[in-house]
This record gives sequence, structure tokens and C-alpha cells, in this order.
Amino acid sequence: MDHQTFAQLLGNYGEFVGAIAVVVTLGYLAVQVKHSKNSMDENTRVLQENRQLTRAEALDQFGRRWDSAVNNAMGSREAAAIFVRGNRDLSELDQVEQVIYTQQLTPLLNYHLSVHQMAGQGFLGLGDELTAAADSLIAGMLKKHPGARACWEVVKDSYPQSDHIDTLVENLGDWDGTAVGDAIVPRVQPA
Repeated sequence: MDHQTFAQLLGNYGEFVGAIAVVVTLGYLAVQVKHSKNSMDENTRVLQENRQLTRAEALDQFGRRWDSAVNNAMGSREAAAIFVRGNRDLSELDQVEQVIYTQQLTPLLNYHLSVHQMAGQGFLGLGDELTAAADSLIAGMLKKHPGARACWEVVKDSYPQSDHIDTLVENLGDWDGTAVGDAIVPRVQPA
């Protein structure tokens, strides 16, 4: 075998080994890509489950906080009477009762604005339904109850997001529906 034939034979073997190496490399890369895709799919699934669980826990916690704020506002018959009269008209309350009423209303406002801020930032995946429910609650309460609205006018300067609540109330227009707040504090007909 001459030198040129030997070089050509070696070149053919090199091409053959190179082709096998390319096929093996492509097979290895395909397995790695499939493994990475499966890992990403699993991580995505776990992340979605964790988000759903975190969101459910957040909604549960917000519900409990809301219940706590309502229970604190309505902790006794006297407190409930102050809340009902305060909703109707702040002038029905003496100075001490006005302070109590403001302290009853403030946690509800704080709760609403914290939900609004968290949802606006996409925190915990809180959706529009939670924000819409909180917006409806506060706007309906302030629109339907002159005392609550008057109290809001007194305290709103301490809230950086006061424009949001004012806009909600304005957007209700001549709304005469049932405020969600009425479910919390039934409307008391004057005797």
C-alpha cells in the first residue's frame, strides 16, 4: 500500500470515527435536552403548585384578618351600635364615640389598601377578583353610609393611596345597590 492510499484510508477512518462521534454527541445532547426539559417541566409544575398553595394561604389569611377587623369593630352590642350610628351620621356620636368609630373603620380601610397594594404589585399572585371584592366593599360602604364617608374625609390624608378610594366612590355614581358593608352591618331603620 502506498503512502497516498494509506493516508486516504486513514482519512476515511477519521471521517467514520468523526461521524460516529457526531452521532454519539447528538444523541447525548438530545438526552440532556430531554432531561433538562423534564426538569424544567417538573420545576414549573412545582412552582405553580406552590403559587396556588401560597395564594390559597394568603386568601385564607386575608379572610381571617377581615373577620378579625369586623369582630373587633363589632365586639359588643355597644360597639356595634356605635358602628351603625356612625355609618348613618357622625354627628349622632359624641366625641369619644367618634374616636371609637374611627378606630373601627380604620382597620377596614387599612385592610383594603394593603390588599390593593399587594395585588397591584402582583404579590402572591393575588388576582383581580380579590381586589374587585375589596374595592366593592369599601366603595359601597363609603358611598352608602354618609358617616363612613365623613370619617374617610377626616382620615384620608394619612393614606398615600387615598385617590384610589376616592376614584372608586366616584365611579359608583348614583349607585343604589346593596353595599357589601351592609352584609356586615345590617341597615337599621330609624325607630
